[in-house]
Amino acid sequence: LPPTPLTQQLLNDLDNLYSLLQLMEVLQGCGDPPGPGPPPNQQRDPPQMEPELKELLEGAPHTV
Repeated sequence: LPPTPLTQQLLNDLDNLYSLLQLMEVLQGCGDPPGPGPPPNQQRDPPQMEPELKELLEGAPHTV
């Protein structure tokens, strides 16, 4: 079945949203244009995770 106009519109919206998310990730990831040396976000301390999230990730195996 050919997609109905509504479905097609929805697919286009999803596609646009996905592209936008990727773009935002790229923008957040590099802040400054990449120059020589590691990008700025690697020179700082590793980002602090939300404590709960960190506990979930690290604690998952041995909470069982």
